[in-house]
Amino acid sequence: MFVKPLVLCVAMVMMTNMTSTGWSEETNYISKGFGLSIATDKAVYHPTEPITITLVIFNHTEDTLTFTFTSSKRYDFFIRREEKEIWRWSADKLFAQMMGKERIESGECLIYKETYKAKEKPISGTYTITGVLTCRDPLRTLEGTVCIQVRGEELNINKVL
Repeated sequence: MFVKPLVLCVAMVMMTNMTSTGWSEETNYISKGFGLSIATDKAVYHPTEPITITLVIFNHTEDTLTFTFTSSKRYDFFIRREEKEIWRWSADKLFAQMMGKERIESGECLIYKETYKAKEKPISGTYTITGVLTCRDPLRTLEGTVCIQVRGEELNINKVL
């Protein structure tokens, strides 16, 4: 019975992200009944296209889940190519240094969405995108990774990301 709200929640997020080229998605179950799903709006991008990333933290247990945070930062996204980090969402942000909590009721989810726009045209290839719930409890730290492809014009060989 608790699976239905989860399926609807994740399905609604994924449907809003879906384009004619589909999307790239991974779902991780951390424990029985809760976990996360990370998705991009497409699986393949042209070098000039923005990348929309969605992180869904879901709860289809019978209990309310509470996550504790040491700052106002609740999540982070980062993009890597061949183990080199090329973008981190939080890199140019400031966060209040105060304890906080997020609660997810049974059958509900938290949704975080950001868009990455490259400052330079990226090199064609495979990129790994990771989304993290930055909670304090190491047993509830949630992280998921998805891979995308960038295809198209190549960046000048002398420039490095």
